[in-house]
Amino acid sequence: MFGRRGRDPPRDANRADELTAAIATESTGPVAERLTLAAANARRILGHTDDALDIYTTLWSAGSGQVRLDAGLWAADLHMCQGRFAQALELCDQLDELADVDDREFLGDIARLRHLIYRMSFDTDSAARYLADADTHYEAAESIVGQSNIATNRAELLALTDPAAGIAAAADAIAIQRDLGALHELGKVHTALGIAYLALADLEAADRAFADACETLDRAGYRSGRARAELFRAGLHARRGDRAAAVTGARWAVSELEAANVYPALVLLARTVLALFGWSDPAVSLAAARAVTRIQPPTPDQDLDHAAQVIFAKVLGMDPATYYREAITRTDAAAGYYNHNVRIDSPSGPVNVRIPVAGADMMDLHVWPEVEILRAIEPFVTAAPRVRWESTDPTYQIQDHIEGELLDHIAPRGQAVPPFVPREVARLFGDLRLIPRALLPQSHQSDLSDDPFAFASRLSDVTRRVFRDNRDRYGRLYQDLEIPPDPFATIETGWRTLEPRPFRLLHADVHRKNMIIRDGREVVFLDWELALYGDPLYDVASHLHKMGYHSDEQACFLEQWATAEPAASTHGWESDLQTYLNHERIKSVIVDAVRYSKVLIEGSRSPDQEAALVKNLIVKLSLAHQVWGRDSNFDPTFVDSALRAGG
Repeated sequence: MFGRRGRDPPRDANRADELTAAIATESTGPVAERLTLAAANARRILGHTDDALDIYTTLWSAGSGQVRLDAGLWAADLHMCQGRFAQALELCDQLDELADVDDREFLGDIARLRHLIYRMSFDTDSAARYLADADTHYEAAESIVGQSNIATNRAELLALTDPAAGIAAAADAIAIQRDLGALHELGKVHTALGIAYLALADLEAADRAFADACETLDRAGYRSGRARAELFRAGLHARRGDRAAAVTGARWAVSELEAANVYPALVLLARTVLALFGWSDPAVSLAAARAVTRIQPPTPDQDLDHAAQVIFAKVLGMDPATYYREAITRTDAAAGYYNHNVRIDSPSGPVNVRIPVAGADMMDLHVWPEVEILRAIEPFVTAAPRVRWESTDPTYQIQDHIEGELLDHIAPRGQAVPPFVPREVARLFGDLRLIPRALLPQSHQSDLSDDPFAFASRLSDVTRRVFRDNRDRYGRLYQDLEIPPDPFATIETGWRTLEPRPFRLLHADVHRKNMIIRDGREVVFLDWELALYGDPLYDVASHLHKMGYHSDEQACFLEQWATAEPAASTHGWESDLQTYLNHERIKSVIVDAVRYSKVLIEGSRSPDQEAALVKNLIVKLSLAHQVWGRDSNFDPTFVDSALRAGG
């Protein structure tokens, strides 16, 4: 990528083999080190990235003089290419300390690498700053190669930030690289030109530029550069509405990048290109899930998925924020306890703008942002919404709008569900079992364990916190509903009897209001914000408690679930299921007593809806009191009065 001192590395396998043979004739010393560095460069340009990095790292650790510094620079470059941005920056700092202050070309190389690190991690402001630093050093060094590479990088950066200026910069860079005969650099400039034209909606010009890029990069044998060109050309196909070509191009580009083990951040970009149009591809989604585990952002809290979205939405001429601005003016939002959902029409079909409820009381165990979960499950679970866009300031997400009807409207609690529903829930739980733990969101990975007691204790700790936090204000209500002073003693004893079993990702909130029936036979599962890593039996218990199946439906579901998750339905599962159910029954009374009290005091529901809440709570009270070994016989009028006085 650098072409240091004006010499490009060899680009054919025979030459790489010749260098390896030459090294064997040299025992040690500067000549052997230089030959070793050249052999590593040959392997890098041929796409043998891991082999090249091993050689660079060895030379950086044990080499000497300028060869050692050059090897360190190339090692940092490959760390950048493989997504270890923080490690690459750390190595740049070490190189800065060791470099001769008068070697302005090498200092320019370091600054240019920093530019690439930030550009490849979608921080264009920092990238521009270091590109300017590199230009200053190269100009002072009168480095023709350095300045020519700066011309390429300037065109690449401006294509993203100022497309009109990017076209002019690309024209200059093309002339420079043609004179030098640097095919790989020339191909990169044509790619940048295609991006600039794409951003300006000149699709015919973009098509020609990408075709030139692909042809040039094929001749150069520059595998990763060719993959990048094809990836951005997939954006052109998407903007033209050609879904098949966009998916095919993105899939091919991702396979090439993975084969060469480079640019995992660009794999995220491939997913973004498709997601912005409401599309997905299992191979691209799975590659993106793997890429997330490999990326080391420049700063620990940087969200490269979000940064990729922001960059490429501009290239594709899209402004998803307009949907949010429309959503916040609407009065027809559907609301749960944690999110408002607003259907908005877009050029690529209806979308759901999902906005957190301000000031919502968090009464459940909440581990990951829902967006991270939806991205993690996308390669494995088709029966869930896909994320098209995420914003952190303001906070909202844009998901697919799922056409269909809520199961709660088709079969409210107390009514039998369509026969396929238990089967589809069991299938969902089986699909979740297939997701490797390593591909779950990286935040809190270190907290994940397969200890059933630790997992269950986290559940009851949250419930206990809800009880403690609300006891001052709702203590009288809890007392009227005969909730004992320590409602958790029974269930926390039960935690110690839980059997170990393979943990998996849990939805943890599958019920009638979180299932949409599409086309009369397909179930789509909504609201993944409470997803956890834990005991599969907790997912089963939560589902059974919240669904209120008839006895024959419950038996049917459990039979199908045992088939879908044989490793979880082993000896002792029935007893453990009851233990988790006991917790859910107690939790439900503690949480819903407060929620229902707030609703009745607000007066936002119809009389029939208020009566349904009271009836629902009485059923929950009966189940909870059974756990406590008590009989329960609450009068609806009394419960209604207690709820209205509770706050």
